Amino acid sequence: MSAEATLPAPKATAAMPWRFPSALIDRLRLTDGRELIVRPVLAFDAAAEQDFVRALSAGSRQRRFHVGLRELPPAQLRAMTEVDHDAHVAIVAEAIGDNDEATIVADARYVRGPTAELGRDEAEFAIAVADAWQGAGLGRALMQ
Repeated sequence: MSAEATLPAPKATAAMPWRFPSALIDRLRLTDGRELIVRPVLAFDAAAEQDFVRALSAGSRQRRFHVGLRELPPAQLRAMTEVDHDAHVAIVAEAIGDNDEATIVADARYVRGPTAELGRDEAEFAIAVADAWQGAGLGRALMQ
């Protein structure tokens, strides 16, 4: 298999690539024994990403977004889920429930700054972990 996986799609655009780095797909076992799937964010994750943000406590949303929002505005939700996996790399950690339904419990990403093209390595990094999953090493694992 190549370094990238292909999803069925009618047409790829710069804002919605249909290829993603499959090397970012992994299983993760936390020290407390809970297992997660880690994978790149895709455009179809918009509803799940919004549910994740809504489920964060007010304090966790404030720490992540630096403003008191309850949910992501549509433009910000698109910006967080329609990523190019090059200048903007975003991954989610999903917990698989008893009914085999995946739930996003963490989001980690970086966005390279405009000076990266000038040879300067700069990026903004952000991570959010669902309140019930904080303190288990998930954030540290995603940073690695």
